[in-house]
Parts: sequence; C-alpha cells; structure tokens
Amino acid sequence: MQGANTKIVLCRNQTIKSKPKMHSKLHLLVLSVGLLIFLPALAPTTQGQFTERQAVIGEQRTIVILVELKDVPQFREKEYFKDLIFNRVSDYYRQVSNNLTWISGDVVGWYPINRTLQEIVDARSGDLFKFLKAFATEAVMLADRDADFSKYNKFVIIHSARRAVSGNTSYTLYGPDIPTNDGIKIDRIQIGASDDSFIVTVHEFGHNLGGLVDLYDARLFRERRYSSVFVGPWDVMSNDNRYKTPTFFAWNRIRLGWIPDSRIKDIKPGETAQVNLTAINIGTQGIQAIRVRTSPFTYYLAEVRLKRGLDSTLPSEGMIVTYINETVPFGRGPARVMDANPATATLDDAAFSISGNTIYVDAQNDISFVVTKTSAISYLVSATTAQRGALAQKAHDSIRSVNQSIAERKSDQDMLTVLKEATAEYEKGNFEGSLAAIGKVDPPSSQEQQLPQIVIFAQLALLLVILPVVYLGLRRKSATKEG
Repeated sequence: MQGANTKIVLCRNQTIKSKPKMHSKLHLLVLSVGLLIFLPALAPTTQGQFTERQAVIGEQRTIVILVELKDVPQFREKEYFKDLIFNRVSDYYRQVSNNLTWISGDVVGWYPINRTLQEIVDARSGDLFKFLKAFATEAVMLADRDADFSKYNKFVIIHSARRAVSGNTSYTLYGPDIPTNDGIKIDRIQIGASDDSFIVTVHEFGHNLGGLVDLYDARLFRERRYSSVFVGPWDVMSNDNRYKTPTFFAWNRIRLGWIPDSRIKDIKPGETAQVNLTAINIGTQGIQAIRVRTSPFTYYLAEVRLKRGLDSTLPSEGMIVTYINETVPFGRGPARVMDANPATATLDDAAFSISGNTIYVDAQNDISFVVTKTSAISYLVSATTAQRGALAQKAHDSIRSVNQSIAERKSDQDMLTVLKEATAEYEKGNFEGSLAAIGKVDPPSSQEQQLPQIVIFAQLALLLVILPVVYLGLRRKSATKEG
C-alpha cells in the first residue's frame, strides 16, 4: 500500500517506494460510506485542519427525533431506536473508550414532516447542504414543542425511509446553526434512515460525537471500488466493513480525548527511545502511542492493536504505524497506515510483529520503529534512526539464521548460548550487541566446507579402482571353469 510522502519500508529485504499527491486547496466533498457523509464545515481551507481536538468524555446526552416522510410510512417503534442507540451503540463507545464515553437520552416522535423521499434523493444532485439544513430545521421545529433542547449536546434525526429501497440517505451535517426555543443553536446534527445498520450508526456517531472525518479514498468510492486503501480495517471511519465493526486507531482516540498526552511518548527524528507500548484496546495505563513529528503538521504514530474484545475480528495484530498529514483533505488520505507487507493487496496484514515483519524504516525522515519484544498486553518498541533500523534488520535476520542453524543441527549448546545472548541484546535495542554476539559463532572453515565433497570424490575413485578388479576376477573364474 502507498505511504505518505516518499517512504521506504524495509520488510524482509523488500523496499517499497511511493509518493502520493499532496493537496492543500479548498476541497468540498460529498462522500458515501455505504452511507453518505457531508461535512462542509470540515472542508480544509488552511493547513493544520485537524489540530483542534474535540474531547468526548463522559455522558453524551442525545435527543433522537423520528420523522415520517409523506410518501414513506414509518415501520419501527421508538423502542427499537432506544435500544439501538442508548444500548448497543452506547455499549460500543463505552467499550472502545475504556468507559470514558457513553450515550444516553430520549427518543421523540414520530412527527409527520412535509418532505418526501424523492426530495431527499433529488437533493444529492443539487445544493445538498441547503436542503439538509432546511430538512433538519423543520424536524427540530416539530420536536421543539415537546423537547427541551438545552438538556442535550448531541442531536440525531431518523427519517422513515429504508436504505435498502432508496440507497443512502444518511448524513452528518456540520454548521447548520439551527435555532431552538430553548436558547441554543444546533451546529452539528446526524441524519439517518430507519434501517441503517449498526456499523453505519456507529460510523455516523463518530462524526457526530467528535467531528471525526472519513478515512477512505473518495475517488475510489465514487468509482464503486474498494476504497479503504489508506487505513484498511484499522478504524471504523475507513469504510472497511469486512471484519464486523472495527474500533478506532490511535489518531482518532487522541482526537476524542481517549489517549491523553500523558500516555503519548513524543520523540524527535534522530533520537532513540525504547518504549513499552501498551495495546490501545486494553485498559488506560502506560504509554499507548509513540509520536514522531516531521513538521508542524506531519507526524508518525505507532500503536499496538491486539485481537481482543471488539478488535477480536481484526485480520491480524501487532504494531500499527500511521503517517498523519493534517494538510491533506479528508477523502484523500490525511491518515495512512504503513504496510508491513506491501506486496499484498490490502492492509489486512499491515501490523508489524515478532513473528512477521518487525521493522518500519523511513530513510528520508531518519525514522524507524522496531518491534523488539512482545508480551500479553504490550510490545517493546525501539523508536530510532533509519540507520539503526537497518542495523536492527540485519540483527533480526542474523537471529533467524542462527535459529535455522540450530533447527538443522538439532542440538548445539554453543549456538543456543549465542542465540540467547543475541536475542537479549536485540530486545534491549542493542542491535550492535546482538550482532556482536552472533559474530562469536565461527563459520565453517573452507576445509570443513570442502570435506563432504572430498569424501564423495574419494568414494567414487575407490569404486573406479575396485570395480575393474572385481570384473577381471570374475572373468578369470569363468574362464577357469570353461577350461
């Protein structure tokens, strides 16, 4: 998969270079996720568009307004949506945030609204934002008779249309500034269909709760091709639904306030640090992300994802390295997961691990991440220079070679001692020490290497001498009998 800027990924002696285009101009996108997300207020106009965090901590008081279109009768009761949002979706966010965020609130309606499904469909080819603002304003006015909007900080409208019939009619609207009778203005509101799936609703709440953006390739999506090429299955905002409902990677957890600065290890390019990196989906203790900045708006994040809990359906586990460029508009890859196995078609096997590819190297920015040791809940990661990353690759390959030699010889105490010492040094990030330990093993001398060949030639020569003698002896014995 492509990296950000010009990257060099060293994985098992593979070198992959890629140079995606960078963009900084105003770019308004109308995107779909199997749902269509419309985010005009987030369209980038300046660099650093994602620098402002929108921490989402604690109870998120939410009002859900049910509206019945003129031409589509409602077919689900209030209790269904109470269960969907305040039980199922809330439980998801409670788990993925490690009990930091949950959703509660009320469902009101059904209110008959003076709109048709065809109007919603036709709006896709017109001024969608203008239509959606009018639609949402009318729905809020209908509910304003019964609800006190000052009690809520999140707002959702669900209309009676069926996605299965009408296609996508789900949106998250930013910046409508809808007034209410309770003295507040609604600046963000989620609009969904009555039969939106659980994962669609979870994705939309990612926009609604914390202002998260879509992480898939908008062009590929418009072409109806696989579009999760930037992040793959590693974040629910990526539109990769092949593994049920994924959770969030480090970038979005940081933006939502679930990983505070106290659990991020900041390292400058050219520096070296050995970090015990706790998996982001296990608890809230220890360092959970390594951040290496390459400019004010570009940086790497390294995290560990394990197949536990909501992440149990992930295709692989290990260290995930993501390149963030906050000047790139959503839909064009502001976040890109670096691939541990670039030769494969997807990012399913992007994780770096001891059992597979262990090292990521960016030679241009003098950065590398090396997995040196793993435990049940964390990885020991060396964040270091590109040169030391290459050295780590050499040490890692040498350790594998010693392992293979031991397997072939079955038992060799000297080799076992060397392997133990080399591995211990590698785990500490002392790659020079690891290579020095392996250097203690004397390679077979040239005579030892030639000995098997000499033995074979000697045996052949002996046969060439013996066979004629035996043959002549047999002939003489035969001639004697005849005489």
